[in-house]
Amino acid sequence: MFEEVLAVLKRVDAVCLDVDSTVIREEGIDELAKFCGKGDEVAALTAQAMSGAMSFEQALHWRLNIIRPSVTQVKDFIKTSPLTLTPGVKSFVDLLHNRIIPVFLVSGGFSSIIAPIAEQLKIPMTQVAANRLMFFLDGEYAGFDESQPTSRSGGKGVFIEQLKETCGFKHLVLIGDGMTDVEACPPADAFIGYGGNIIRPEVRAKAKCLKMDNHPNILHGAPLERLLETSLGELLLMVLKVYEDNILLVDSVTNEELSARTILARSIQLAKWLKSQNIGIGDSVSVNSENRGEFAITAVATFLIAATFAPLNPGYTPAELKHVLNLSKPKLIFCSEETIEKMLKFKATEPSIRQLVVYGNTKPPNTDVVIFEDILQGVSTVDESFKSPEIDLKETVATILCSSGTTGLPKGVMCTQDNMSTYVDVGRIQLADLALNDDPSDAMLGLTPFFHSMGFMLMFLNLVRGKKMVIIRKFQLKSFLDTVVKYRIRRLIVPPPVLILLLKNPLVKQYDLTGLKEVRSGAAPLGKGMENELKQRFKVGMVSQSYGMTETTLGVLMAMGDNKLGSVGKIVTGMMVKVIDESGEPLGPNQEGELCFKGPLIMKGYVGDPKATAETIDKDGWLHTGDVGYYDEDKQFFIVDRLKELIKYKAFQVAPAELEALLMTHPSIADAAVVGLPDEDAGELPLAYVVKRPGKEVSEEEVKKFVADTLSHQKQLRGGVFFIKEIPRNPTGKILRRVLRDRAKNLVKIKSKL
Repeated sequence: MFEEVLAVLKRVDAVCLDVDSTVIREEGIDELAKFCGKGDEVAALTAQAMSGAMSFEQALHWRLNIIRPSVTQVKDFIKTSPLTLTPGVKSFVDLLHNRIIPVFLVSGGFSSIIAPIAEQLKIPMTQVAANRLMFFLDGEYAGFDESQPTSRSGGKGVFIEQLKETCGFKHLVLIGDGMTDVEACPPADAFIGYGGNIIRPEVRAKAKCLKMDNHPNILHGAPLERLLETSLGELLLMVLKVYEDNILLVDSVTNEELSARTILARSIQLAKWLKSQNIGIGDSVSVNSENRGEFAITAVATFLIAATFAPLNPGYTPAELKHVLNLSKPKLIFCSEETIEKMLKFKATEPSIRQLVVYGNTKPPNTDVVIFEDILQGVSTVDESFKSPEIDLKETVATILCSSGTTGLPKGVMCTQDNMSTYVDVGRIQLADLALNDDPSDAMLGLTPFFHSMGFMLMFLNLVRGKKMVIIRKFQLKSFLDTVVKYRIRRLIVPPPVLILLLKNPLVKQYDLTGLKEVRSGAAPLGKGMENELKQRFKVGMVSQSYGMTETTLGVLMAMGDNKLGSVGKIVTGMMVKVIDESGEPLGPNQEGELCFKGPLIMKGYVGDPKATAETIDKDGWLHTGDVGYYDEDKQFFIVDRLKELIKYKAFQVAPAELEALLMTHPSIADAAVVGLPDEDAGELPLAYVVKRPGKEVSEEEVKKFVADTLSHQKQLRGGVFFIKEIPRNPTGKILRRVLRDRAKNLVKIKSKL
């Protein structure tokens, strides 16, 4: 149903808004009754009218006969008791006006009371349909004009039908909260039930979509005006042609420079080859490689044919690879020289993988691997005839990036073409200095792995902005510092572990880093102390951190230059955020609760896992993060803790359940629990509490090796192994992780004293 409403809104040519409890927070007639001392009697009749329990004309007659307002009372009411606009409604109407979409107010209320509201919204009274109060010459109440369509049941529908006939509107949408609004669709082409001020069960049952997003404690980003409602393929064709000779990618190892023209020419050639392999919409293409220029070209080529790009972590073990590939099901996998041998062994057992392609120009002997350079065949000119296919932006999956889950196994996060193109529009507003400046030397670093959502989106957004990105294949402090100085990097966007090295490693003092002007951090929390130390040490104007998830495309809480120490910023343009308690109620400032987000940056869902999707995105479209935070009076957000048990080791997410499941397979282990040990450098280190089987012995080093032999490097038990008699659990058997985390914190204190 929600998709149906969105489809109508996309082609809307007129909008009609109900007034009471929709445009304004109150019921106007109830407020007038209170002013006249008849509030309780009238409110009960209003509730019956809005639920459809009595005809509208009956309710109007009875309520006005109780109130019997005089001219003087109405004027005094308007002057001394102004009605309140619903938060966000003025921005919404302004946006419609900017798009030259006519807006009408349609109300069973009274034109004299609605007039000040219409004036605030810049809606002329010629576009207001409402009832008219009548008075005797002495100013006393005489009745109301019963010739107005809005004075009787079905009147809103009559007005809308006349409006469509007179003005020729073909796609008119009505937004309201009551049954009189529901009954006006048709002739309205769509009805959006609005529940931000009051939720009427009868309306909710019949509305196509019930909006409940204007609760006082739901924070809204500024309205987002879309400029780029186009596919990623069309967008990249356009911008790469415009940037022509701009150098967009530089390999810090080989020093190879790739211009926009070269990237486009090679990407189109690769896209045509992919099509020749019967790869298209709905098919997945994977890359298993370190950061490099070919990685970006493969992503661009995949977008040009509207296929799905599903990069892989080169550090995955065979078991992890098997699980992830079963999610994205790629037909082609591009590999580097470092990963091709692993993938060759894997391909032998996975017939669904049609072909492996290796970057470079060296083919492993006795294999059918395709060489990447053979596909490009020295292409240097852009095929101007190439076109990207037309697609449904909201339905077509652009990427499947992996995000760890509480089950311990990675989940494949599906972000759509619309999610990514929306972020381009968000970025030009939130990151205007980065996205829109005219300085061609404003280079960025491609350091964060491109298989990671942060690294991938920064690489993609940099292609769109048309500036230089210097790619670092593998982090080494000296080469990193050399690159920063050589390319005069002014802004760093990196995970916290890199910033820790900049503060603590003595090698840094040998470099002149006075050119740095801005430091942004993401992928893991940045401590207040570190934030302050970075400002003082490097004298940078801005140090900030953002908050986002793979499931939100990229950052959705972001600093804009006025951030407070420790803050992750404010909600970005076009998005909504709320902090909820255990009952789901939105909380006010300085109250801790779970962070939830809603808007056009929220993922489509987890591939192949509708259960996990439904557990993460509720029926009203809110994504529940599992992270605990709060916002202050200035609407700046602070992250406190995680409801989910994920351990943040550097920029990686480590699921305790995966480690626990493995530990339980050890013949000497009876029970186990894993938590994060706080660590200044890494954020958290996986720490295991182990209960030995009776009569069995096992050492800490044996347990560590058991894990190291099976799982990726970020999942190693760097926090240690501690043997205890019993894992604390609640009556239902759930591990009391808070108790174990407190023990871990005490271990840190003990170690610091030694």
